[in-house]
Amino acid sequence: MRAHDAARALDELRGAAADAPGLPAVTMSVLSFARTLAAKDRLALLRELAPPAAASVPAWAAAAAETEAELAAPSRAAEAWLALARDERVPLHRRRVAARRAEALAAGVSGDAQRAALRLSASLTSGASRLGFLRRALALAVPGAG
Repeated sequence: MRAHDAARALDELRGAAADAPGLPAVTMSVLSFARTLAAKDRLALLRELAPPAAASVPAWAAAAAETEAELAAPSRAAEAWLALARDERVPLHRRRVAARRAEALAAGVSGDAQRAALRLSASLTSGASRLGFLRRALALAVPGAG
């Protein structure tokens, strides 16, 4: 990749993404380059060069969700985190973190999304933690409960 020449580096990344979609080295290079861009441009690049739908790239989904939150779009960010948390190809620890982030973002936006994130968090854990998530979801579903 070209150093100190963002336009040519972006051209090379676009070419590499077209030639080898989903290749881990290309994916990580795009994510690294995207971090240097403004949030709006970053989101456009992430959408343009997204890996194939069949490829599960948790870092890509997380970068898109974080960018949505940075652009003051908490509902879209929460949806992106929920999608990542629901993806069974993603390691369990990443799914748990994604569900918690979705719940935090949805807290000020949508009770339905927050309940969905809490129920998903409950399904990804066990024991007392599960009960805590379920109680919080119930409190949101029934006004005055909890």
